[in-house]
Amino acid sequence: MSELRITTSTAYRVYYTKKDEEIIVLLIGGDKSTQSDDIKKANEILKELDNE
Repeated sequence: MSELRITTSTAYRVYYTKKDEEIIVLLIGGDKSTQSDDIKKANEILKELDNE
């Protein structure tokens, strides 16, 4: 899993992964204040994808 930072007035973080040759955005993100929870949720989504 990787993190893309989008810096505006607040730095937003979007989590994504690469599977084979595809980039998969994990449709979870937030700012620094929610980073720990966002990473946990992104990991849950990633586990679901791996089980498919």
